Amino acid sequence: MTLPKNETQFLLWLDNFTEKLPIYASTLRITEDEVRDLRTLKDDAKAKVELTNRSKQTYQSQVQEKNAALDKAEEEVRRMVNDAKSKKVYSSAIGEDLGVIPPERPLPQNTDEAKPEFWAIVLADLIRFDWRKLQYSGVVIHSKRGSEESYTFLDKDTQSPYEDRRKNLIPESAEARYFRMRYLDGDKEIGLWSDEVKVVCII
Repeated sequence: MTLPKNETQFLLWLDNFTEKLPIYASTLRITEDEVRDLRTLKDDAKAKVELTNRSKQTYQSQVQEKNAALDKAEEEVRRMVNDAKSKKVYSSAIGEDLGVIPPERPLPQNTDEAKPEFWAIVLADLIRFDWRKLQYSGVVIHSKRGSEESYTFLDKDTQSPYEDRRKNLIPESAEARYFRMRYLDGDKEIGLWSDEVKVVCII
């Protein structure tokens, strides 16, 4: 027996089945209780599907509002930082204290120990990564998303920030993405992989 895999198609099929089943119930020796129980199961399934669909719409709306709020906050922060940097009294010490400039850390003595640091910000239509270049040529970026189990090559970048503009694998559905970076010396990968960074986005 083959039933429709799609939820909508299955519910349409189930409507037809439960509507016509009483015609053959006596012939097939199906009791009234069994017919009634099936109708109850069908109605419950339809109600749960409708509730899930409404929840998805609400979630998507909330994500859009959240992204818009983050965009506005970031825009204002960037305006204030740019204004602050234009003033003579601004210094790198102030920038570090405010978190505008990441605090300097000693460079690794051995390139085998070099490990990138980066930060992800989810915006309405992209994910932006800010990373510390130090003395290296750039970074190689790997990612995995959705049902992917292994990291694959995404891109190389020689100047922060990097932007991931890929659309979600399933449109309008929240998607988890994982990222890692490794430094480049020319075209050669060196050092350690960064810590994994996870984001959830709808792009």
